[in-house]
Amino acid sequence: MRGGGKAGKGALSLSDDSLMREMAHLNAVIGRNARNAGGAWGLSGALAILAAHEVAVEEGIAPRLMSQVEIAHAMGIRPQSVGPLVSQLEDAGLVHRVPHEGDRRAHLVELTDKGRASAQVMRDQQRRFAEETLSCLTQKEKDQLAALVLKLNAALS
Repeated sequence: MRGGGKAGKGALSLSDDSLMREMAHLNAVIGRNARNAGGAWGLSGALAILAAHEVAVEEGIAPRLMSQVEIAHAMGIRPQSVGPLVSQLEDAGLVHRVPHEGDRRAHLVELTDKGRASAQVMRDQQRRFAEETLSCLTQKEKDQLAALVLKLNAALS
């Protein structure tokens, strides 16, 4: 905690607005550290999302490859921002665009073999980053955090 108070019996107590500030600060720090560690932003983030989605397609969980709009949604960015990202990935030989059967205006994005290999490297970096970031927590604390994050995500979605 950067600066809050303590309440009885050693339990931390923050007002709702202080807690939101702490979560915003945590989000900023994690984002900055993830970018510095090759985390899930930009090209590496798009590759990781495409690789994970490809597995979901293979397992029958997802019906087809992702469109650029779906990639934008998964990354939490504007759809206009994905076009240049996909172009960079395509120029690097990591993806190629496939015409969408149901929508002539849209294209789906598919990893190449080179893209799959690069995505695996990125996913390994992300796993190491996650392990390092959460190493200060016990498994019980990680379980509690997971339950709280999932509860908040469900309530806010």
